[in-house]
Amino acid sequence: MNPPTAKISATQPGIEIRNDARNLDLAEPVAAPQMRGSELIVVSLFAGMALLALMVLSRVPVLLGLGVIAAYLAAVLTYARMAISRREASGGGALPLNGLSGAKFTATLSDNLPQAVVVLDSKGRVLHANPLAQNLIEIDRIGRPFGVYLRDPEISDRLAEALAGYTPEPLMVHREVPTESYISCLFSAATKIEDGSGRVIVLVVLNDVTELVLGGQRRADFLANASHELKTPIASMLGYIETLRGHAKDDPEAQARFLGIMAGQAERMQRLISDLLSLRRIEQSEHIAPTETADLDLSVRAAIESVAPLADRRGVKLKYKRKKRSIVPGHQDETIQLCLNLIENATKLSPEGATVRITLSHFDEWKPSVPFADGYLPESAPTRTINPPSTVPLPLYTITISDEGPGFSAAHLPRVGERFYRVAGDLSSKEKGTGLGLAIVKHIARRHRAGLMVRSAPGDGTEFCIIYRAREVDDARGVPIEGLGTDTGKSPDKLF
Repeated sequence: MNPPTAKISATQPGIEIRNDARNLDLAEPVAAPQMRGSELIVVSLFAGMALLALMVLSRVPVLLGLGVIAAYLAAVLTYARMAISRREASGGGALPLNGLSGAKFTATLSDNLPQAVVVLDSKGRVLHANPLAQNLIEIDRIGRPFGVYLRDPEISDRLAEALAGYTPEPLMVHREVPTESYISCLFSAATKIEDGSGRVIVLVVLNDVTELVLGGQRRADFLANASHELKTPIASMLGYIETLRGHAKDDPEAQARFLGIMAGQAERMQRLISDLLSLRRIEQSEHIAPTETADLDLSVRAAIESVAPLADRRGVKLKYKRKKRSIVPGHQDETIQLCLNLIENATKLSPEGATVRITLSHFDEWKPSVPFADGYLPESAPTRTINPPSTVPLPLYTITISDEGPGFSAAHLPRVGERFYRVAGDLSSKEKGTGLGLAIVKHIARRHRAGLMVRSAPGDGTEFCIIYRAREVDDARGVPIEGLGTDTGKSPDKLF
């Protein structure tokens, strides 16, 4: 049996009121037809003229007839004036802007503002959220407490101040899921909706200030990391230059050898600077989910094509298995870079004659068995979740990349994805890379709201699994399809 929906409307004649705390669908009031004061006056004039005509035809004295009509019109005007005064005093039936009710007007206004706006009721539940707010803090249902989307103990205090008639101080909320971000919240004082119901609402204006808060810290980290990693190749090059100027200035063989080493160090610096810039660019936009779509199959094939020359030189086979075309929310170039970094790492770690296996799979919904369902390592291999996957009951795509390299112990797992952390200590300096590849993978996955997991066993190899949810949102609004999920509320744009 379906629960009755809650419909709250103005207390005017002809309006039905049904209450149910499990749903907050506030329907538009349907007022009974009422006559305006100006219409009443016009009708009364015509009625007075008809009455005068009847009295003339009945031969009633003119002065007596005019007195009766004057008294009639005076009574009508007094009644109309009193009716208008009562309507203005009660607010019932007030129709701002072309017949919109107070609730509808608030929703329409917030949807057209250039800032993220959320409308709360007196209990702190979300009554309405414009598209910018829906995208900013992932609001998917109305009727849920505002604290579900922004968790901070001071939110209830700010709401209490607003309901008491005060304008609260701005609140800064630090979020760590799905990615680190800082949201500024500006609460308005409580406002009464003029629809006769006595309800009050509180407007909350949201601003993403993540870049302002983290920008300075990231710039400092960028400079520190760059200077630390560049010191070694620069010192090496300076040493070889000094040798070429001195003892080796007349030794062609030494010059050729040293110049080759210097060229390698210069290439390392170039790769390092390129990776640092890529990482910084991704981190700057990490808190903003991409609005475009990407084809994972296209990304994997592009990555394999780029790694193929390296695999041929090392005698490593690349085996790709896919089940279907996969469209996911994400940036196409970034998904290519994500796949490229992981496949390149797997190729470098695999010995000659080994096979790197890449599998693209589709699942109807999330289950604990989804990660590494197509993997080759034993289930007992130590596993770490770097980015938690989405557990919403939506279709999923996974990319599993397995190598036959030396693997590593569980002690290394907590630091996988950390800047400049290198697990492969037995590789040459050229093959080691910059130590930023997995950090870039981690931050791309976070930006795309994708899960990232890794498992490894010494002697067996290493596997990475990327988990993307399928593209199941409305492109125009960025709102999940209505009816999905376990909540009983309705989609945000269905409130008023």
